[in-house]
Amino acid sequence: NRMNMVTVYRFSFALCLEMKHSAIAKKVVIGFDGRNLSRDFAYEAAHVLSAQGAEVHLFNESVPTPLCAYAVKNLQASFGVMITASHNPAYDNGIKLFQKSSAQAYGKILHRLESYMVSAPLRTDFMRSSASSKNAIQQVPEHVFSGYLDEIKTTRFFDQPCSDDVPIVYT
Repeated sequence: NRMNMVTVYRFSFALCLEMKHSAIAKKVVIGFDGRNLSRDFAYEAAHVLSAQGAEVHLFNESVPTPLCAYAVKNLQASFGVMITASHNPAYDNGIKLFQKSSAQAYGKILHRLESYMVSAPLRTDFMRSSASSKNAIQQVPEHVFSGYLDEIKTTRFFDQPCSDDVPIVYT
């Protein structure tokens, strides 16, 4: 009924099947926020994906969701996985999936992932059989952070500059 390690395992296994069946590069960015178990779920996804031969770029600290989406595009990954409760309470974690364009996935791909999740082997069997076949998990490079911030600085909300006494918060 809630997200747990088995759910994350099945999702990650399914994502690799999607990349395999779609004949796209197995390159994934994984981010997480500061909510309950987000880091643990992100590490689980990273290990499952790398064990199946995916090139994984993992943030080493909690990040905002838009930064994960930006990293997908910047690193030319096929997918981005963001572990986040989003606007829900901290205990109600979830997964946001971004496609190569950095847009959130929807529609048919999610239905395919659901069907692939059903075919995943038991987590314990998978972990035992794939323990020695893991690719290295890479840290998201620093240039992604600086590129994201540089791009935000160029964003204009109004045609004319605002006076200094107008508070603006960008989230």
